[in-house]
Amino acid sequence: MRQISSGEALRKLEEWNEDSRLGCLYKVSDEDTVFSVRLGKLEIRAEDIFLESGPGKVLMHLRESAEYALVEPADLPLAVRQGFPPVSQEGIRIRFPNGDVCFFLVE
Repeated sequence: MRQISSGEALRKLEEWNEDSRLGCLYKVSDEDTVFSVRLGKLEIRAEDIFLESGPGKVLMHLRESAEYALVEPADLPLAVRQGFPPVSQEGIRIRFPNGDVCFFLVE
């Protein structure tokens, strides 16, 4: 796992979005609640990320106060590895100040 800046994370997401569909897994802090979006297309406007898949759309506001990391498949929690098809590429982990965690993965 390697820490990266928010700008680097956005650039990486845009690069992946050009050639692939993205998946997102969002874990709410201190809860068993997990949200996922599969095979989405990304739209980035300033610090807002819109991930659209089928009839749904997710909005996420990224802030500098969040921690960004580039993760390898082995760095992902077992729950992520079980919730997605085999992950063979790096992903991005975003940890928000309130403890929520989000993973973006190429599908």
